[in-house]
Amino acid sequence: MLTRVRNYELGGFLTSSVSTYNDTIKTTNYFDPKTLSHVLHEASKALSDPISHYVEDWALLIDYWRNWRKENIVNMIRLVLRNYCDIAVPAPGPPIELGGDYWIEDYEGGYVYHSADELLKQRGGLKSPLIVLMAYSGQSYDKARKVITHIMKRRVDTISLLSNYGYTLRGLKELFNNADVGAILDLQWFRLIRNREDEGVLLKFNVPVMNPVVMYGRDIDAWIKDPTGGLSPVEVIYAVAMPEVDGAIEPIPIAGLVDKNGVKAMEVIQDRVDRVLNRVDKWLALRHKSNASKRIAIVMYNYPPGEENIGRASYLDTLKSVEVLLRRLRKEGYGVKAITAEAIKEFFVKNPNSGRWSAGTDYVLVDQTTYMDLFNRLRPELRDKVIKQWGGEPPWQYNG
Repeated sequence: MLTRVRNYELGGFLTSSVSTYNDTIKTTNYFDPKTLSHVLHEASKALSDPISHYVEDWALLIDYWRNWRKENIVNMIRLVLRNYCDIAVPAPGPPIELGGDYWIEDYEGGYVYHSADELLKQRGGLKSPLIVLMAYSGQSYDKARKVITHIMKRRVDTISLLSNYGYTLRGLKELFNNADVGAILDLQWFRLIRNREDEGVLLKFNVPVMNPVVMYGRDIDAWIKDPTGGLSPVEVIYAVAMPEVDGAIEPIPIAGLVDKNGVKAMEVIQDRVDRVLNRVDKWLALRHKSNASKRIAIVMYNYPPGEENIGRASYLDTLKSVEVLLRRLRKEGYGVKAITAEAIKEFFVKNPNSGRWSAGTDYVLVDQTTYMDLFNRLRPELRDKVIKQWGGEPPWQYNG
């Protein structure tokens, strides 16, 4: 179908159309399937056959796809077979819209709600604060549904928010505006913030946003057997790095694919789900602690190791920034001392992780017995590397 429209000058028409269409936000979002579908439907009315027919089919395919359910996918395939493969199949029905661009879904009863208050009245006695599970309503719906259902059966304080691509934060803002939300679990890939309207939503809720990773295209066995012990480069980019830009934390893999009679099915990783829910409880408990009883670690960059690289950062005064941060923490009631950048630098120089620039007796020393005990605990391959680097047999005498 797309090959049949490629020779037509649609670029300028689509750009001008999408720029004037604005569903509540006065900005253009070319990655919003709903906006693109609307533009294509409108474009088809202004074009002559056969191109209008192709453009209208293009819009219908997007509508089927973004409202991902069995009936819509069947009709999508029927449209392609009937109109482009000359195969006699039943005529496709119109796309079934799934409750708008975002909604709350109760998996046990199969009900759809359009506000958290509506669900809370129906499920009286729901524990507060709430944990919001966010997932796409499109092609990843069935896979995400198994994960969400599993979590919701274990935790009565969870509510699921489903949304079309690009509408997640709008749904969070409108459906949970008056709800007591304690944490957010984002099961989606990519960024949440899609336009200017999204920018202040997460700040308004001011709760931890965790992004446990659902491995939509990776086998659990392959993940377990991976010698690197981590996610693939694609997963790191889309499921870890991009959500991190929005402030998401705790990217712990919680689900992946398994082979069931030759068919790939989504399966949760039970101990990882337990780990994530335990972390949620820790974050919720932290909300009720006084700042004075909280513990914070400030990690500064120091690579390559050495006193000359303490807090090293391009064009940033790291030590002064830590001084300002400590001052603010003290003002907010945290049990920290307000110390200067010079004092911070002096502390690290006098307690070095490398003796190259230290003078006098400020080295960190251990006796020979302790050193050998620590050395022998290393893995054999690490001990061999140390011996190869230094030569001879341990212990070694370092004379500068």
